[in-house]
Amino acid sequence: GDYARYYTAWARLKLDHLPAASLGFDALSQKHLEGYLGQAVEVRRADVALEQRDHARAAAILEALTTRPLLTPEAVLLKLARAYELSGNKAQAVETYWRVWVDSALLPEGDAAGEELERRMDKLSDADVNRLADLYFPRQPDGTRRSRDAYFDGILKDGTYTYGMGAMIGHA
Repeated sequence: GDYARYYTAWARLKLDHLPAASLGFDALSQKHLEGYLGQAVEVRRADVALEQRDHARAAAILEALTTRPLLTPEAVLLKLARAYELSGNKAQAVETYWRVWVDSALLPEGDAAGEELERRMDKLSDADVNRLADLYFPRQPDGTRRSRDAYFDGILKDGTYTYGMGAMIGHA
């Protein structure tokens, strides 16, 4: 059945037989499977793309996956952040690590995202830092930066709920 095909492709991935693994996962993906197996197939397709150094393809697969209800959204988003970074989209990687860190603070993936954020923040350009600051903490008429009202009340974004949080940065 489909699980046997999945584990055959998975074994080929682990044995570094990437073309055969890719064929197996792609064939399963065409079946539009539901539940765990449907999610696992897409994650493994992204793993194959990452191993083949096709980072943009991995990011595209994972982005599409995030539009569906996920069993482990934090694990998928962590892998997506890595794919963004490897494809050269460092600002999107940091945004995604931030999201995992905020939304999954009490999970191991939240800890991992926090560690990745620490390593990457110093590598952002000034333009990226300003764009992220404007996105999450817009400058107010009095010169301070404050979190958006929606984040204070809590917000649902891409199927993930961020519980309320507020912040103010004085005269940034």
